[in-house]
Amino acid sequence: MTTGIHNQPTTKDPPTTQMPQIECGNCAHTLPLRMSGEGEQPAVWLCAHCKMPYSAICLKDQLSTISNNIQLDRRYFNTQGFQPISSWQRQKITNIVNRQTRVLNLEKRRSTRVDQSLLVSGITLNSDLNPLGVPIQLMVVNLSKEGVGLVSCCPIYASYLALDLSPNDNLQIQIIVHMVRERLLDPPFREYGAEFLARLGITQE
Repeated sequence: MTTGIHNQPTTKDPPTTQMPQIECGNCAHTLPLRMSGEGEQPAVWLCAHCKMPYSAICLKDQLSTISNNIQLDRRYFNTQGFQPISSWQRQKITNIVNRQTRVLNLEKRRSTRVDQSLLVSGITLNSDLNPLGVPIQLMVVNLSKEGVGLVSCCPIYASYLALDLSPNDNLQIQIIVHMVRERLLDPPFREYGAEFLARLGITQE
């Protein structure tokens, strides 16, 4: 298969490193995205400035400078139909985390952590930071400058997650985190420590 990118005849896709970076055709912002190659599964990303959708692959090395130019399509965070975490479960989780943190004191904290009780949606990402799997529900139990504490009712095997922290439908906040720590709480709850890797574009509708 050829892509039309190169003039010379070829029977293979060009290496992914040669795939051109996408510039939004609507507002001309440079996006940390490229077209997918053979055998790659693209995701639906949005230009954060104009909401133009692109079926593309994330350019991981570009996120540190222009991550604010893209968002993941909201379909990756759609947990409608999931049984919500009830208020008593949220209180139970908070109590468990606080108790075990006081007893175990597992880590040295670089900055103050602020306790939270926030329900969020997430999607697991592969090593190239492209979505895989299905949306999941999580609870944010603390926040700091460097990262976030998360609790899930099921194990998470991916090293990266994208989280939707949107407080309402008008303000969309998405972040990508790197999972660095896991500990088992009272079954079935598991706590994960994750470091902030990138903050995706914020738009107000």
